[in-house]
Amino acid sequence: MVSGNSIRVLRNGSKTYDSMLELIASAQQSILFAHFCFAAGEQFDRFCIALAARARVGVKVFMLAD
Repeated sequence: MVSGNSIRVLRNGSKTYDSMLELIASAQQSILFAHFCFAAGEQFDRFCIALAARARVGVKVFMLAD
């Protein structure tokens, strides 16, 4: 892990997405977002909007969704 990065294990079911979105919103330099079994819909849209917002302010965003 690069100095200054952190990892937080999320195991609380329905609150996980909200926590992930909060972390995305607070990213300053880069986001590597990989999520599998992600279907189009409201949750997917929320993540795309959040990631695009960070990219617009200069955060490097890398996304892999399946």
